[in-house]
Amino acid sequence: MNATTGAVSGLEDIPIRYDGLDAASHQIELNSFGESLQGMARVLAVTGNLIVTGRYVKQYQAQDIRVLVREPEANCVTVHAMLQFAPQQQIFAGVGDTILGALLAWLFGRAANRRDEMKALKDSLDKAIAALASNNQQMVGALTTAVDRMADGLRPAIRQAVQPIGTTCNKMTIGGAVVIDEASAAAIRSDEGDEVGEEKTWRIRITELDLESQSAKVRLADDADQEHRIKARITDPAFAVSPNPYAAALVSQTDISVRAKATLRDGDIAQLYISNTLP
Repeated sequence: MNATTGAVSGLEDIPIRYDGLDAASHQIELNSFGESLQGMARVLAVTGNLIVTGRYVKQYQAQDIRVLVREPEANCVTVHAMLQFAPQQQIFAGVGDTILGALLAWLFGRAANRRDEMKALKDSLDKAIAALASNNQQMVGALTTAVDRMADGLRPAIRQAVQPIGTTCNKMTIGGAVVIDEASAAAIRSDEGDEVGEEKTWRIRITELDLESQSAKVRLADDADQEHRIKARITDPAFAVSPNPYAAALVSQTDISVRAKATLRDGDIAQLYISNTLP
């Protein structure tokens, strides 16, 4: 799979969408948006180059692929990245969609330490690599090694890519399928190796609530240590309407059930990301 330069023969369209907060009004903070696009440009260039050449190349100038972008859309905030490659790289047109999607899902899941999802993501990636290599075991081994090296090398770019999440948007979707929410973005940015748990039901009591930042401090109803409080972020759209179920729970000091993901640090809950309340 040696790349050859030449005239452009194809374009791959990868929508990158930002939702929530400022993005819900079709606007986004420019500095973090620029960082995100820089990070995504590197992620897409490196992964695209690996697909069309079979090689992991760090330097953009040495890659055999270009990342272009079309004008933004007022669909929350959406930009369309395009991978431009040489006519000889027909392999990309054949199985490129499958492996690119599997690679992006695995890279962002790995960076977020999504242990509950990693086995399924790795299985999908292994199947996509086998298809790309036409089940040639020597090539499969070489690609798997390159992908592992690439994941470590792309960590800074992945951190850049999720920069807007939590400040000017609360969710980012890549390629229509890879979704990074606030919990995953926080784990990606963490220097402590935070892990993201799966979304589940929690019974909590709210002790502090900031209506502007949508942040809170809560106690778990079944926690024996009632002095221990946990930081929380509320991404539920119901937070912005009146009556606000979270403010009502704070005032009445009653327990409420919520759906939330937790970031875990050394097995302890670092923060809850609450998506909605339950009856």
